Amino acid sequence: MKHNYKELKMRQKARRNNLAVYNLSKKFPKEELYSLTNQLRRSITSVTSNIAEGSGYDSPAQFVRFLQIAQGSLCEAECQLILAFDLGYINKDELDQILVDVEEQKKIIYGFVKSIKKSNKMNIPFWIGLFAMSISQLLNN
Repeated sequence: MKHNYKELKMRQKARRNNLAVYNLSKKFPKEELYSLTNQLRRSITSVTSNIAEGSGYDSPAQFVRFLQIAQGSLCEAECQLILAFDLGYINKDELDQILVDVEEQKKIIYGFVKSIKKSNKMNIPFWIGLFAMSISQLLNN
């Protein structure tokens, strides 16, 4: 099951959030360039990258795995955005707007994961599916 990641709504939303975070982080102090600025940018771009990478796999379980990693990166970026607010690097309106966008993105990804699981009858615990897939790959090699 390959998806064209460029056409996925969650990837389009991720792209817009990437741009928003890069624009916000331009205002951070220069001493944060290699710490908070870098880490925030890496976590937000990880979302888009994991959506793209996961879409390239034939296995629905692999795609779900990468989407879950994208969810984790979104949570990481959310935490860093709150820290940027706490440190006074962004204001309350900026924080509120980006958090609304991040939350919307999390819901889109969650819905897509749920849809993949349902359409592929992935009712077994996810880790069992990954374990079975790993064993299958070992046996086929």
